[in-house]
Amino acid sequence: MPRTPRSHIGAGDNTIEFPFRLNTTVDEFVLADDLRILRMDEAARKRLLKIEDVEYDERGLLKSFVALPGCLLDDVATPDLDVNDQFCSSNYVFMAPSRERAIDFNLALKLYRTSVSSLYIGYSTDRSTCFLAPPCYFGTEVLSIDENRLPELSRLTEQVTRSRTEPKFGLMGQMYLYAMSRQPRKEARFVEFAIILEMLLLPTSSSELAYRFALRFAKLLSTHFGYERPDAYALGKAIYTTRSRLVHTGKDDAIDQVAARAFEATRTLLAAYSADKGVFREENLDALCLSG
Repeated sequence: MPRTPRSHIGAGDNTIEFPFRLNTTVDEFVLADDLRILRMDEAARKRLLKIEDVEYDERGLLKSFVALPGCLLDDVATPDLDVNDQFCSSNYVFMAPSRERAIDFNLALKLYRTSVSSLYIGYSTDRSTCFLAPPCYFGTEVLSIDENRLPELSRLTEQVTRSRTEPKFGLMGQMYLYAMSRQPRKEARFVEFAIILEMLLLPTSSSELAYRFALRFAKLLSTHFGYERPDAYALGKAIYTTRSRLVHTGKDDAIDQVAARAFEATRTLLAAYSADKGVFREENLDALCLSG
């Protein structure tokens, strides 16, 4: 992975710095010519997060710190307390030349692995503030990645950039980021994921939706991603059934049993779509289903 001297990272008139959380042993790395990440040092922590003398707990969240003027946690408890805690516990800085490139990386970050890691607030060298809302802090674990896997994240970021202007991918990406925030209740989050899966698997079909959905879901996951076909088909049926119950009644007692697997399948297939949209064309999906 190419290195850039720390003194050169962020150089330029349009750099925006986004604090975020990451679990890796790498101190700094280059994702693309215009995208860089480096471990946050004490000076950056004071400048961006307005805190010093920090100590973290076993989850990587702030355990103790000294708040400086402007710190988001130096206030009475508000509904944003958990969000601000995630943000102020950042240990890396992502640097980009524009908000659009930051959004590309944030979507790639969420598609790479399910994690709580996300961009939220960025600070430009012209002293303006950039918000990526809502912050995608849904999850439990910080993204862990070693040096050997960093090229995968780099490739995924560039796939997202290339796909950004395609209307269907643009819409699915927005829906996915919203679903990965803490704003929607669990039922609404599930419906968002189910709609994304329908957009991927049922691009033009208008009949036998449940059967086609489950069959295409099973064939794609078993052929390309190592799922057992009977298990994938059963999961596809369960997702569609829960989606239908939520749409028609607003609730489903089985949601907790199927949600985590549905979320992971959505992440997997949406990332695959960013790499090769041809796989998801109607004729190719039909041909896949007719194969052995």
